[in-house]
Formats: sequence, structure tokens, C-alpha cells
Amino acid sequence: MLALGCRCCQPFNFDPVPQQSAQATSHRPSRRGAGRAVGGGVVFESQTGSAGGSVVSTLLGPSAVSSSNVFNRAATDVDDTVKRRQVIARGLSRFEMEAALPPQADWEQLSQRVLCILGQNASSYTLNGTNCYLVGTGRSRVLIDAGEEFVGAEAFMDSLAKCMEEFGVDGLDAIVITHMHHDHYGNIGRLQERYGPVPVYTREMSENNFPLLQTLRQNGQLEYLLGSDGMPAFNPKSSLSPRTLPQDLDLSWVADAVLSFPGANVGERLQYLFFFVWHSANLVEKLRRGDYPWQPLQEGSIICTEGATLSALYTPGHSSDHMSFLLQEEHSLFSGDHVLGWGTTLITDMQDYMSSLHRMLDLQPVRLYPGHGAYIEDGVEILVRYIAHRESRERQAWEALARSPRPVSIMDVAKLLYPDTPKDRLWMAKDNVESLFRKFVADGSAAAFALMGPEPGGEERFEPVNIDKDVKRVPKGLLWAAKRSVASKL
Repeated sequence: MLALGCRCCQPFNFDPVPQQSAQATSHRPSRRGAGRAVGGGVVFESQTGSAGGSVVSTLLGPSAVSSSNVFNRAATDVDDTVKRRQVIARGLSRFEMEAALPPQADWEQLSQRVLCILGQNASSYTLNGTNCYLVGTGRSRVLIDAGEEFVGAEAFMDSLAKCMEEFGVDGLDAIVITHMHHDHYGNIGRLQERYGPVPVYTREMSENNFPLLQTLRQNGQLEYLLGSDGMPAFNPKSSLSPRTLPQDLDLSWVADAVLSFPGANVGERLQYLFFFVWHSANLVEKLRRGDYPWQPLQEGSIICTEGATLSALYTPGHSSDHMSFLLQEEHSLFSGDHVLGWGTTLITDMQDYMSSLHRMLDLQPVRLYPGHGAYIEDGVEILVRYIAHRESRERQAWEALARSPRPVSIMDVAKLLYPDTPKDRLWMAKDNVESLFRKFVADGSAAAFALMGPEPGGEERFEPVNIDKDVKRVPKGLLWAAKRSVASKL
């Protein structure tokens, strides 16, 4: 997930719903309560911080300790987060784990085998920050995800060091990356410098995973986006001013793909996207050439450390390379950005996403440890609710498509389903509808068409258009229909 509003990983998807029904209650230990379980199980400590604010830690185990500045999450503007998520389909409600985003500690013990260290990159998009997990019971452990390079890096490294010292950990057996979004891999270099060499585990990727860079090279346009140091000339994390590109530079080929990124024109929006894509590709290149020890992950890969065994599960949908990890000793699942601790995630492929949700549910995990937001005590319940939530959205979109007597545009349906959405956020509704329509095409129930013009008799003529699963952005101007709706017009 990106901290500055990048669409590829925002922690919402348009219809985020009250998670808890009247009958259902959260099993998560309250971050605001106080108490102590008999026998040294779950411990809640409340005290007053130096600034007079409440300092609460949630600890599991008799020797567990959490950082003192637990609630220094002021950088997360909860009201702004809620405001950004108000893109709700007509007749449906939001998906929320709780009414407000629960605060999290800088670091805390969640179980005998799991410590959570925040990435210190809190924002309305990353929630309290990226959850980075130390897993195991020995002096050397596995770290799942590595925070962000350009926001909060030093603070994260400091929190990690303090947490490791408190629990007698002095080394890392592995760095495991759930997916190649920059707020999950950002501090691999710093971790290698301090604790390395440490094997890095990621889903295998190559330059073929970055078609934007390939096209820029083929067009001879890459040089316009790079500085003299060979790095992206524009860094949206530190600057608000993209460079001015030549007016005669033909970027029409990428206009649709960057339509919803920040910027006054295609060139500015491209520079925003390019920064994140380039850094992901750069890390992949470093791993492939051996700058850091690399272990490519596959479905079923096993990662072991003292006291913990992790099984890799391929769960695409939020991203094409997304991996989740089952902690065998707890039968709990590290869900990355596929399932969050608050709200819902952005989805790049709805068919993959739903398939992955069902695979996760098949495991019947006890807990979920998400990439952002507080941990989820009842893993099965939340997965069932996630699936029901998505299926209700799917039914609504399908009914709108099936009722139409002619092929319709994505935006037409988005406006129909999301009538109260402000114009500046309609792109989010549009992307939601597009992901569902592409799923319908993939499962054979719908098709995309180009309007070729009226027949001599005045009837419309539609030409079927093949939609490649790997294409990130469909061509502009396509129309969509349930197959039976246009069978007579082909």
C-alpha cells in the first residue's frame, strides 16, 4: 500500500461495512481496556503517559513488554481516512472492523511466537503503518515485511532494534516479503547492512512483471524520467513538483493507465507511477543479480526458524505476486494486504482475489495477522464476512449489467451504482466496477465490445474485444454486456 494515495495499494475498495453485527463481537483484546488474565495469558496494561495521554499496551505472555509511546499514531488522521473511504454503492453499507481505526503500539507481542513492529509510515492509506512481524522464539527470527524506505525508515529500524533487544533477539534468519509494494520491502537494504547477510524470500519476478518500464525503454522515453544519478527524477515522497517533460513527447499510450494518479497532465501522472514501479523493479534486479541472498517463493515453500514454521500460500488478487504465510504452530495466517485489520483492500484482479479468499478460508485459520491494521482474532469469521461482502457487490454489478438492453460503459454503471460519490472519487467506483466486469468476462458470463457503428437499417453493431487477463488497464471506450444481452446483435 502506498502512503501518498497510489491506487495500486490503497487500503480500501469503495464499499468498506460495519464488521460487527449485533450478534457478533470482536474477540480482539481491547486496546482501551485494562485487566489481567489468570495464569499470565493475555495482559492489558493502562497507564498515563508523560503528555497526559492514555498509554495502553496489549501483551500476550507473562514476560511480554510493549513500547511506552504506544499511541504516537497521531500522524494517522482517522477522520480523513473515513472521509476517503466514503465511496459506497447505493443500497449497501461500509465494511469496517470497528467504528474507528484502533491504535497500535510501536511494537507489541501478539502471541508467544509473533511480535509486531509498526513501519512508522502512518497515513490515511497505510492506516497506522505497515505491520512488520518478528516470528519465532529464538535469538534469531524471521521478519515478515520490511516497512517503507522513504517514510519512517529510521524510526522503524530503531523500533525494531528496541523490540529485538527486549526479547533477546540479535539476528534475522530470513526477511520475507508478502508482495512487491514499496511499503512492504522498503528497508531491505538497511536490514542487510545491520543484520546481514540475511536471505530474502519473495515471489519470483522478472522484468516481464514491469511492462511500463519495458515500453518506456522501447519508446526511448526512459531518459526523460531519470535524473543524472540514474534514479527517478521525481520523488513524490519528498517533492510535490514533477519535472516538466517536452511537449512533443508522445505519452498517449499511457494516458489511460495513469488517469487516476495525481498530476495536472499525463506526464506528471506518469512520473508519479514511474517512481514506485522503478523502485520495485530495481529491487528485483538486485535480488536476481545476487546483491542480497535471495530465495524465490513458490506455493508450499517452507521457511523455518526456532519455534516457528511458515508455509507459503500464493494469494494473488491485491497484487499478482502476493503471498500469505501459515504459521503452523498456531494455525494462524499472515494475510499481507489481501485481508486488512480495518476496512478492505484495493483489488487488481477480482477473480484471483475471490479465489484466494476461498483458499484462505479453506485453511480455517485461527488468527489473521494483516499487513495493516490490528490483528484479527477470529480468522474464519472475517474471511466469511469478506467473501459475503464481495459477493454482494458482485451481485449488484451483475444485475445492473444483465438488466441493460444494450452494452454499457463502465462509467455508466459506476454512476448508476454510486450516485452519491463526488466526481473526484468516481474513478474509485469505476475501478471497482471494472474489476467486477473483468471477472465476469474471465468466467465467461459477460463480454467486452467495441461499437462499430449502426447497420444500414439503423441497428447498432458490436464487435467483441478480447480482454487479456494481464492487461492492467482496458482500452478506453469499451462497452460491456451479459452475453445473452447482445447475442442477437452480433
